[in-house]
Amino acid sequence: MPHLPLLIPHFYTKDLKATIEFYTTKLGFTHVPEANPEFDNDHAILYMGGPTQMTSLAHIMFYAFPTKFNPTAEFSTGDFTIKLDEGEEKGKVVVDEWVEKWSKAGVEVVMPAEDRPWKIRSAILKDNNGHAIMPFYCLHD
Repeated sequence: MPHLPLLIPHFYTKDLKATIEFYTTKLGFTHVPEANPEFDNDHAILYMGGPTQMTSLAHIMFYAFPTKFNPTAEFSTGDFTIKLDEGEEKGKVVVDEWVEKWSKAGVEVVMPAEDRPWKIRSAILKDNNGHAIMPFYCLHD
């Protein structure tokens, strides 16, 4: 199987520092400091799920809004999913555990964890910008 490229979603934020704090302190992401300090107030790269940015498969990039990279952009919210897979022994309870951890950290839970008809267990949370976060686990037959 060929190696697939890493997909990194880009979102806008009206408060970059608050977003970095939200994702690092509440959700457990790691912030990658910019090599060029000139860009520190423009964007942030955050990752989760690996010991380093290069080994992680979960990346998000936030741009301060309004952004000089796309001056015609309009602020909007988006959503993303996080596939949770900590082994068959844990199963679908992994979603409940993460949602409980994030909820205790102050993350807003919009829809609690439950089994969905399309064979996933998922929940929906919101970040400090209004972006929806959906952790999920694939249910097996």
